[in-house]
Amino acid sequence: MSELDFTDAELAQFLARFEATPEWAGWERTSGLSGRDLISIHLGGSEADPIRLAKGEGGYMAAGFGEWGLTVCASFKELLDALAPSHRQVA
Repeated sequence: MSELDFTDAELAQFLARFEATPEWAGWERTSGLSGRDLISIHLGGSEADPIRLAKGEGGYMAAGFGEWGLTVCASFKELLDALAPSHRQVA
């Protein structure tokens, strides 16, 4: 496992948030062209491209909506909070 792969704990954190976010219609875990571990979130009722989450050196990023939107956060929880703010949980 690469340090750029999502850990089991991060995947569990994502799954808990996915279950609490009805606007997220589906998800899949794939590898990008460079072999990077990606989580793709499909939005319900939207024809838009999925939002893709990736882990980088020193942070996490989300790209979506035709690749023009980008969010970079220091923690995975911060990234999930930015994507689903109505479902923020106190940790």
